[in-house]
Amino acid sequence: MKTATVHPATTLRLLAACGLVLIPHLEHLPLWASLAAVGFGIWRAIAAYRHWHMPARWARVLIMVLAMVGVYAQYGRLNGQHPGTTLLVLLLAVKLTELRTPRDHAVLALFGFVVLATQFLFSQELPQVLWLLGGSLMLILALLDLSRPDGPLPWKKSLRHSSALMAQSIPLMLLLFVLFPRIPGPLWGIPADSGQANIGLSDSMSPGSISGLTDTGAVAFRVRFFDPPPSAKNLYWRGPIFWTYDGQTWSRDLSDELPKADFTANGKSLSYQVTMEPHRRYWLFALDMPVTLPYQAHFTPARQLLARDKQRERRLYKTTSILDYQLELELSDKARSWGLQLPARGNPKARELAESWLDSGLTPAQISQQALLMFRKQKFIYTLQPPVLGRDGIDEFLFGTRRGFCEHFAGAYTYLMRAANIPARIVTGYQGGEYNKVGDYFIVRQADAHAWTEIWLQGRGWIRVDPTAAVAPERIEEGLSASFTETGMLPAIISGRFPLMYQLQLRWDWVNQNWYEWVLAYGPDLQNSFLSKLGLADWGRMILALTVLSSLFLALLGGAFLWQSQRRPPVDPIQKQWLRFCRQLARRGLLRQPHEGPMDFMQRATNALPNQSSEIEFISRCYMRLRYGDEDVARWLPELRQRVQRFRAR
Repeated sequence: MKTATVHPATTLRLLAACGLVLIPHLEHLPLWASLAAVGFGIWRAIAAYRHWHMPARWARVLIMVLAMVGVYAQYGRLNGQHPGTTLLVLLLAVKLTELRTPRDHAVLALFGFVVLATQFLFSQELPQVLWLLGGSLMLILALLDLSRPDGPLPWKKSLRHSSALMAQSIPLMLLLFVLFPRIPGPLWGIPADSGQANIGLSDSMSPGSISGLTDTGAVAFRVRFFDPPPSAKNLYWRGPIFWTYDGQTWSRDLSDELPKADFTANGKSLSYQVTMEPHRRYWLFALDMPVTLPYQAHFTPARQLLARDKQRERRLYKTTSILDYQLELELSDKARSWGLQLPARGNPKARELAESWLDSGLTPAQISQQALLMFRKQKFIYTLQPPVLGRDGIDEFLFGTRRGFCEHFAGAYTYLMRAANIPARIVTGYQGGEYNKVGDYFIVRQADAHAWTEIWLQGRGWIRVDPTAAVAPERIEEGLSASFTETGMLPAIISGRFPLMYQLQLRWDWVNQNWYEWVLAYGPDLQNSFLSKLGLADWGRMILALTVLSSLFLALLGGAFLWQSQRRPPVDPIQKQWLRFCRQLARRGLLRQPHEGPMDFMQRATNALPNQSSEIEFISRCYMRLRYGDEDVARWLPELRQRVQRFRAR
């Protein structure tokens, strides 16, 4: 039995489709894996033209084993985001070595869809989606080409047919996207996620940990206010809170062990929506001070907003904040003890300075002002390149270098307050935001990361104090770029060195933001809100509606495919007009018998309908001349069609 073959052009088109699928993966693959995949593709393209034989079975098995060994040697495992994807890409490349029959080609194309979907593990940006749609279109085109053993259709026709097939799937895709139950977090578990570097703020703070974030213009989150936004100096986005200091690093939010703190709102609320980039931590960011909880989130006693799970994917949530508030007017003994914790030794000059303020009889509020006055009056410099500090870093900063970023000022100020017997803690987050007038929202970047202090005062509770504002008030009021004369120290997107590029970037960010809000962030919150408007607020009704609508759609689609696949005899346009004419006579009581020829039927019809005998005779004789004679079809067929139509209208 002869084995079916595939036209070389069909093979090359399939290879081109696989190439489109693999291109986005090249930046994630090890160099050797990328070279191997490209090498197999080039070899198979040459083999298709020169009709080379495929390697023997033992050689293919050996190549596959070597690929698995290479992945294991690279990552130490075969499962997970990066190793699993690398292995799939290599298996796709190895499949090229047994690409002989149409079945092999079809399996490769379907495997290409699997590899295509794995790209969403790395990126779901709009350009990536458009690229992957192109890859899907090429894979569908390759599958259609396999149905033509004599060779594929021209590119234009093939693209038109594959585009039509893809377009037919859009209604079902939209239906499933809108109605299918959404779950929080990613659909799959990715073991490699836990090993990847966390993005943005850390769960500890030491000199240089925040200033290092200014090297990137990456977005931390975007905010769309539903109420008039506050001024720039009030845009403090609350994040991790630190209580413990070991002489070098501030760490640990111990507030979960504290009793719940009382909270009193004194001002109006501000409602807004946050689209947060993944940072692989538990915390969510909210304007200081949040009062409402997003879906599956909770407050710590220190009023930090925490999610139930680590934020491994982009998240959209809504919340409300109050700018004028009172927090924890009565401080518990445990909170006071933690708020005064300092190492037993170190930084003697700072301790001595704080104790001198305390011994002079100053109140806690006056001591705070004294520290801020010191930062303001003395020659402290706000810089992105502070010198490295030693073991007594607070003393070296306050009485030596006097050059630092926000973490230096917040850390030194908090140390002084604790040494002066004033409970204090570090709060990290972001300050400010870049207003995008194209989309009417704020962009908060990693470079906007900031640290400030909260001190507890009798009768006032915890209040925010930002010592950076005493040294560089323009940082708080105008943003990071206004704080440095040398704009080359900042990324171009922040410094604004290229106005045209900056404006284009803002417009592109607006496009992406809409993509995030309406597609990527379509999670449980947004789905529940949308379905509530349709009267499908509960899961049971939603699933029922999904089942009914999808079943109905699939049934109609299946019926359409069955109807389209039925074999039909070729239609004779002359016979078609004659049968239409016979049906018209049948409605008038003249049914043509199976044995009755056109001439006999014409004579019977003219006798039965004498008033229309001339028309019946003309149509019948025209049909017979066209059907059995040598009349010009192009000339007389339109006349026959017109006469039948006219007879039908009577």
